[in-house]
Amino acid sequence: MAGGLDRDAGCDRPGSSGARRRLTRAALAVDAATPTSRDRYLDLLRLVSLVVVVLAHWALVLVVLDGTQDLARSPLAVASTWLLMVMPLFFAVGGATHARTLSRADRPPYARFVLARAERLLGPVVALLGVWAAASALASGAVALGVVGSLPAPVALAVDNVSTPLWFVGVYLLVVVLAPAMHALHRRHRVATLLALVAAVVAVDAVRFGWLAGDGVPVAGLADLVLVWLTIHQLGFVWYDRTALPAIRPDGSRPRPTGSVRVGLVLLLLGWGTAGVLAATGAYPADMQGLPGNEDVAGNNFLPPTAALLAHGVGLLGLALVLRPVLTRVLRVPVVWLTVVSGSRVLMTLFCWHLTAAYLVVGVLLLTGLALPAAGSVAWWWLLLGVEVACAAVLAGLVALARRGEDWALLGAARSTVGGRRAALVAVAAATTTAVGVYLVSQVGLDGWLDGTPEALRAAPGLSVSSTVGVVVLGLGVLGLRALAGSTSRPQPPARSVSASRSTST
Repeated sequence: MAGGLDRDAGCDRPGSSGARRRLTRAALAVDAATPTSRDRYLDLLRLVSLVVVVLAHWALVLVVLDGTQDLARSPLAVASTWLLMVMPLFFAVGGATHARTLSRADRPPYARFVLARAERLLGPVVALLGVWAAASALASGAVALGVVGSLPAPVALAVDNVSTPLWFVGVYLLVVVLAPAMHALHRRHRVATLLALVAAVVAVDAVRFGWLAGDGVPVAGLADLVLVWLTIHQLGFVWYDRTALPAIRPDGSRPRPTGSVRVGLVLLLLGWGTAGVLAATGAYPADMQGLPGNEDVAGNNFLPPTAALLAHGVGLLGLALVLRPVLTRVLRVPVVWLTVVSGSRVLMTLFCWHLTAAYLVVGVLLLTGLALPAAGSVAWWWLLLGVEVACAAVLAGLVALARRGEDWALLGAARSTVGGRRAALVAVAAATTTAVGVYLVSQVGLDGWLDGTPEALRAAPGLSVSSTVGVVVLGLGVLGLRALAGSTSRPQPPARSVSASRSTST
């Protein structure tokens, strides 16, 4: 059998090296330990979505360093955002995995559901923010004491922007808070719930851009921060319904999932076709990511998201469905699956620290006094390749140092047991507070967290807040989640076991 030959190839071949044999054995062990019910393709999409974001951010750092913004405004760069804006895949995969959990007969109580997912997200985030908050405090102290006249521009840039990618953690945590309720609506109303969310996104855009009357209300775009990503997460429920792996037959075979390449093609054409029409008619910008020079809220579909980005997400999900059969077969190769598993184990650490790696590399470039070649020239593209490789090497070192954050029991969620309605309400309040805190810090950075200087939100320039507020709100939220985990970790009295069981099933 071909699959068997692939699995055993190189295990004990006489000429193969010891390292290769160990790698093959490790791959076979991981492959054998993976449950047959696990949809490996979801793990691949989750990993790819964040890795592509990391690579794109490293390129953008070099574009910003160039300072001309000529390359960022080129049609080729704008077109590339349609391939580089893959964050919808992360939210759709989240919806599919949440649907799998929430569809089980033994699904966890609401409080445990939220705690477990918050802990996976927040350990690396809090570690990163702690390090950079301390660095910001030391730098500010050096300036205040006259040790240095002012912070070097690269340092100030890093302190202000290193937390920017964490916007998605805040938004995703809000989506987690809403996931059980949205899944219940999905089970009752299916596509109607999805269509209602799409209508809400369009309605917000109408108010935001002033389609009906007036000059529009830009701050209304903040509602789309939740609505657009919640809608894409809802698409993940549909993805799960269409592609859930059927149970194995008595003869050991497995029926093919109901999801098909044909459905993927329909979604791809519908989504990208709609997004293309919206961009071509001028109703929405063509930039899906917010390239340098297009950061203002009217210049891109990302900050905050728009209906055009939602359509792009539908197309991207369609492309993922089209590629699913081929890539699922590739994932059966043990070494490939080991790579996905290994990357997934440090995924949040990798994502949190990738801009730190970029700023370290850029700092070295500036110290060397290297004259940057013209943006878009052959020499510039070679420099970009070198920067990407250097950033990857530095990030590997940072991940090796910070990977313990992935296993950090920040909230003590693993000890928590049943909750109940009161625990559910506390979970909503604490997780929402944490999400708002993370998002605020992502918007204003950490450069002014000690002096309380307000800064405009990147997604809503008309609103200002200090990073001090963001740090305090985040801290209060995390403390609330920790208190919740501690309160639900105590054993329930025997006499109340029946009522507790009933309360957790609501």
